[in-house]
Formats: sequence, structure tokens, C-alpha cells
Amino acid sequence: MKHSIAWGVATLLTSATMAQSTVTFHADIAPIVYAQCTECHRAGEIGPMPFTTYAEVAEYG
Repeated sequence: MKHSIAWGVATLLTSATMAQSTVTFHADIAPIVYAQCTECHRAGEIGPMPFTTYAEVAEYG
């Protein structure tokens, strides 16, 4: 019985954690792209394609 309760609690906690960890472009991806890519990947720079908006990044990914 104790194992069943522990399993149920672990399942609920995991589900709650997973529900809160939805990845979004604005919150999770954009900061990485802007910090690591846009120095070169923007209009007028050496990168062959711009990565300054969601649409531009999504086109290649």
C-alpha cells in the first residue's frame, strides 16, 4: 500500500512539473538565438539567413 501511495504522489508531481515546463519561442528559444546567433545572422552580416524573428528561425528549424 505504501508503494502505491508513493507511486501515485510521484506520478502527480511529475505530471505537474511537466505541465509547467512548456517550451515557448519567446521565453526559451529566443534568448539563446539572440545571444548566440544574431550577431552574424541578421541583415547586412555574414550569416546567410537572418534569425531575428520567430518566422525567420522557424523557416530553418
